[in-house]
Amino acid sequence: METENFLKKDKSGVYSKTRTFWRKNFNNIFSRSKIDESFWEDLEESLISSDINVSITMELIDYLRDYSLVESINDPKMIISLIRQKFVSLFKSPTIPLIDADKKIILIIGVNGSGKTTTIAKLSKYITSRGFTLSIAAADTFRAAAKEQIMEWGEKFGYDVFSSSKSSDPSAVVYDAINSAKSKGSDYLLIDTAGRLHTSNNLMEEISKLYRTIQKYSNGYKIFPILIMDGTVGQNGITQAQKFNSIIPCNAVIMTKMDGSSKGGALISISNELDLPVIFIGVGESIDELIEFKPEIFVDNILPNI
Repeated sequence: METENFLKKDKSGVYSKTRTFWRKNFNNIFSRSKIDESFWEDLEESLISSDINVSITMELIDYLRDYSLVESINDPKMIISLIRQKFVSLFKSPTIPLIDADKKIILIIGVNGSGKTTTIAKLSKYITSRGFTLSIAAADTFRAAAKEQIMEWGEKFGYDVFSSSKSSDPSAVVYDAINSAKSKGSDYLLIDTAGRLHTSNNLMEEISKLYRTIQKYSNGYKIFPILIMDGTVGQNGITQAQKFNSIIPCNAVIMTKMDGSSKGGALISISNELDLPVIFIGVGESIDELIEFKPEIFVDNILPNI
């Protein structure tokens, strides 16, 4: 999706709630006439309340204090550009492209209700619109509606969907789906999985087993696990994300429901803490509402424009 399209959607309100929240928090701070101790204290408090975690906040405040002292900066407005540069640098860049000549198995994981199944449909549109073929494995064997939803998307848009009425074992479904994708020559296999809480040891072991199955039988495909996170959760999602990432080393994060969240600041903390790139944001239910994430555009949209 082109940057122009991203900007068009952003003007329709992709980050509107986060932008409103941030500018309410920061406009007064950066409109002050000078930098003093109360400025630093209020800036620190506002960053933390805007879902920037404590460690990043303290590191940023120390950096800004030192820089403003060395450069004799006393105008709060001059600090904004420094914050912008720092925020952009905190986002991790993808090390492996999602779209290239290599065939891939994309494993979609995350907690209940994070938007995994809808994201599968959006990713399918994104990939096939670039000329690649794909299959989808309906490996969420716990929620019948997930399988039905995937089948409906597949029928509507012509995606090949593999599901099994014989097995309730997700690993068995995935094994058969891999063989099916190979036989059909699919460039991509997208795997939908059941949502699970990171505190459920049995369910986390199940997803680990599924991942081992993929590793064992994925010859000819690169494995590309993606963690789906609910944008309305904010920093509270970091702990669960760390647990998922410790069991299945992820390549990227997709943040969903961003159009309804004021907690967009957590994107900075999540990417930095997990050492993972945010590659897309989801902003609605339509199959076209998956937007390539651009850190520069995101930061420009949330910081005060003074």
